[in-house]
Amino acid sequence: MATERKLAGKRLPLTVAFAVMLVAAFGAGCKGFFQAPTLTSITINGPTSVQVGSTITMTAYGVDNNNQGSTLQSGVSWSTSDSTIAAITGSCASQTCGGVTIQGVAAGQVTIGASDESVSNTATLNVTLPSVTNFEVCQGAYGSTTCSSGTKALEWDVVIANGGASQTFISQGNSEGTEYDLTTQSAWTLTVTPAAGSISCVNSGVSPETCTVASGTTTGTYPVSVTYGTDPIVTATLNIVVK
Repeated sequence: MATERKLAGKRLPLTVAFAVMLVAAFGAGCKGFFQAPTLTSITINGPTSVQVGSTITMTAYGVDNNNQGSTLQSGVSWSTSDSTIAAITGSCASQTCGGVTIQGVAAGQVTIGASDESVSNTATLNVTLPSVTNFEVCQGAYGSTTCSSGTKALEWDVVIANGGASQTFISQGNSEGTEYDLTTQSAWTLTVTPAAGSISCVNSGVSPETCTVASGTTTGTYPVSVTYGTDPIVTATLNIVVK
């Protein structure tokens, strides 16, 4: 009986030591198993336009390799393709951060970039003029005087018997006493679709804008709504009259 008690006393320390060794070995083996998630994609969220002299805030939404997503609160490097049009302000201009504040400097369009952990993405930002007046659509190139006036639409007559046709147009407006070519920043939207044939204004991002009527397009009047800005939105109308 004394011998059994002596052996039992020895078994307990050995059991504890074995358990400690097992836990240590398991922990060492799992160091490469439990790895921190890595960023796989970024999406830039926020307004798509800002007025000259105003600011907006953009944020980056990240998704990791576990398909878990959240708004990134730090570590994002922000950039602008042209700081003379839209400038990054505050600490984000010189170091990584979370959300970024961007100021409109001059009318135009820029690309905003966000990157973190070698993952990046871009978004387009339009900088618009405040308080645009005398907004109109004109036929030809910038400087043309064949324009809409107030609520009166500009009309372009197309004789379809002659086949298809193309014509260039611009949009312009006045802000704080200066007239601007606003063609590339305007939205050109055909509001009525022909039953046959096609009409398109290409929205190519260059001035002047080109509108095309295909051969065989159904006769009728097809309004194109030309809009600029966000607050407020100004509108002019081009009527494409197919005869």
